[in-house]
Amino acid sequence: MQNLDSNNKTALYLFYALIIIVPLFFTWLTYESFYIPKRFAFQVIVALIFLYAVILTIRRGQFSFKGNPLVLPVLLLAFWSLLSLFNSVNIQVSLQYYSLFLPQIGLFFLTVYLLADEKKAAFIENVLNVLIIVSTISAIIGIMQFFGLNYEHGIKWKIPSRLPDKTDIYSTYGNPNFMSAFLAAVFPFVLINLWHNFNDVKKRLLNAVSALIILFCILISRTKAAWLGVIISTILLSIFTANIKGKAFIKYLKASGIIFLAVIAVITGISLILPAESNPILAELSSLNLSHLTFKGRELMWQTTLNIIKDHPLIGVGVNTYRLNYQNYQGEFLTRYPEYITYLGSAESPHNQYLETATEQGIIGLLLFLWINITFYKSGLNTLRSNYQLKEKMLAIGIMGGVAAILIHGLVEFPLNLVPNAMLYWLYLGFIMAIQNKQEVRSRKPEDKISIPISHRLSYFIIIISFAISLFFIWSSLRPVVASKIHKDTWYLMQVQSWERAVISSKNGIKWHPLNDELHLFLGVANYHLKNYPESLKEYSEAYKLFPDYMIPYNMGLLYKKMGNLPLAEEYFKKTIFIRPNLLQGYEQLSQVYKEMGKIDESIDIFNKGERYRKF
Repeated sequence: MQNLDSNNKTALYLFYALIIIVPLFFTWLTYESFYIPKRFAFQVIVALIFLYAVILTIRRGQFSFKGNPLVLPVLLLAFWSLLSLFNSVNIQVSLQYYSLFLPQIGLFFLTVYLLADEKKAAFIENVLNVLIIVSTISAIIGIMQFFGLNYEHGIKWKIPSRLPDKTDIYSTYGNPNFMSAFLAAVFPFVLINLWHNFNDVKKRLLNAVSALIILFCILISRTKAAWLGVIISTILLSIFTANIKGKAFIKYLKASGIIFLAVIAVITGISLILPAESNPILAELSSLNLSHLTFKGRELMWQTTLNIIKDHPLIGVGVNTYRLNYQNYQGEFLTRYPEYITYLGSAESPHNQYLETATEQGIIGLLLFLWINITFYKSGLNTLRSNYQLKEKMLAIGIMGGVAAILIHGLVEFPLNLVPNAMLYWLYLGFIMAIQNKQEVRSRKPEDKISIPISHRLSYFIIIISFAISLFFIWSSLRPVVASKIHKDTWYLMQVQSWERAVISSKNGIKWHPLNDELHLFLGVANYHLKNYPESLKEYSEAYKLFPDYMIPYNMGLLYKKMGNLPLAEEYFKKTIFIRPNLLQGYEQLSQVYKEMGKIDESIDIFNKGERYRKF
């Protein structure tokens, strides 16, 4: 860091804050105690980086930006996602997406812009070294959970006599899949750091320890997608390093052999130390068959998703609206293929980043996303083939390996929907562009730069607008955090049946975040118990617009039945069993409605149909 000037140091500290706080930050004050605070932390820090970039621009007296091959596809993807608004079933829900997506795009451009001099390699190396430390801490927390750490019930250290629940190992990410996706995206750079510093005993030891800790945590997370990401990214690292000639390449081959033996030792150690019934590797491998619930559930989601894409091939159904469309399409699919009823669910994502992109932004959106990644790898490979320093080539290799892990994980999960992983993705893209542009900085003449002079008056205007934009993104990320805390309080009030206080609390939370579907649902339930039936129906309808869960039309059917409006009760019970055809209560209630309406034959038929679905 001693080689960095004051401007670079300030930017470096801001990036340190980003990669330390976002992955490790969580709070018990919110209901979703891992996801929403990470989004808040991300948007606040990106806003600060943006403001710093504006101040730096004003100080320089001009705005200069070097073009790079990723600018066009990234801008086109952002523009195309906006076009999908015209096809969205809920524009408000889609607009909510942009308060997180635009800062991610902004992070990419800010990364390239702030790394505008020849010291960028040292900057990137410092950031990635801190990222290794953060990932190691995250992995240690995950390992501690495997051996007894529990945030709610204290710490009980012991070798588990049985396999802990997979959902108990999540570190600070809230979910083992989210945790392992992040660690797998950092692991390739840990290997590259180990290879590059193999002759330095101290660095070799530190990086080897980090590599083994992170790998161990990924293994016990029982996340096959992360395992596959680690394997493929490691293979790619070996292929990429083949571009490095001479003694250096021999050194990397030797290091690779040692790492391979270490991986075998880790897996063997897990098998020897842990009893067979608590071995996470054996447990996960035993589920590798196509009839397993996970595979059949994915098959149902993917086939349903393909039907959505067929109906909206060009522009998609609108960003952030997959879960608003899925239930109806799943119902149609199950009508034709009832053998999949056992595996149905309320999917918020198809668990495939590519299918989700095609669903929400159309085939064109998917092609733009693929264009971005193809261009990224072309730029990275150009770095390896060009006259760059060895350190820069190794950084590029590690970054390409990290993106590979993210993209592999995206085949069966949704890593770019998660703030820490999306942060890594756009940072990696920005870093590779910054490295590639180094040669251009050396050779570029001042008159070749894209520069715009900034007048004194214009500088004030830019600062005011930038400050307003930053406040908007900070405010938009703060509101869900506050609403989530109120959500938790309301849930406790519902448990003790304090309905009047629950109504007040729900309304307060909705003021902060009108798109919180569960707060609308709470308000509907509380009003039902207070016999405010019209208000209850109104809130149920609002909740259904935000998330069409099967229990909402079921509750509305019960309410209309209670009010004596049998035709509407019939409609909503039909909707219930369309969405959830194995819900026996739906058939029973609809049968009773038909009986009260005097439709005895229909009542018997629908009851018998429900009995046929009992096996599911």
